[in-house]
Amino acid sequence: MDPNCTLPVGPGENYTDYVATRWYRAPELLVGDTMYGTAVDVWAIGCVFAELLSSEALWPGKSDLDQLYLIRKTLGDLLPRHMTIFSQNSFFQGMALPEPTTVESLESKIPQRYANNELIVDFLKRCLNKDPMLRWTCEQLLRHPIFENFLFTVPQSDQDLYEKAKRSQQASATADGLAPEGASQTKKFVIKKGPRKKFCLQVIKKRPRKPDVADVHEWCSAATVRNSKNE
Repeated sequence: MDPNCTLPVGPGENYTDYVATRWYRAPELLVGDTMYGTAVDVWAIGCVFAELLSSEALWPGKSDLDQLYLIRKTLGDLLPRHMTIFSQNSFFQGMALPEPTTVESLESKIPQRYANNELIVDFLKRCLNKDPMLRWTCEQLLRHPIFENFLFTVPQSDQDLYEKAKRSQQASATADGLAPEGASQTKKFVIKKGPRKKFCLQVIKKRPRKPDVADVHEWCSAATVRNSKNE
């Protein structure tokens, strides 16, 4: 999601169809539908999630037409409504969607160890439903079984490197007068009132730990192990 392209949305309103980077654009945006909603963001979540799993863009289209072709190659024909909008869009005048000669399943687009995990594949399919009305909302996705009983762990060697980097960061943050990640910082200051001095402590809010791509891989690996145990 690009903060520079954000805007308030409401039911029944028309919006510009040219938003989001092409590789993460939902079918309704690609064909030029101006009656879209927050479901376009869920589509982008699915594309980004798949890219984090494979380290490659899910559908790296070279143009909007090529992007639609790649999506169609994996998910099948577009909705009749979207095909109608496509045919009426002056941008695509004189153009036709190429017919895919081969089919690439969604499972084939991600590493096998993740493709074998029913929870991961189901999560992706919930995000990448061609019909925006059937695409899951963010609230529904947060209740997806993939997030149940998740426990993040890292190898000891990586943990040692993390702790070393964390200590270095804390030392640097302390020198700069900032609270390190995951810790609170306390400052002492003096309030003068009459002949007496009152010492107070000011607690600065904790700075949250920033997640990274490694977290996603560990999360998916944990989900794979958990799913295999339940089979």
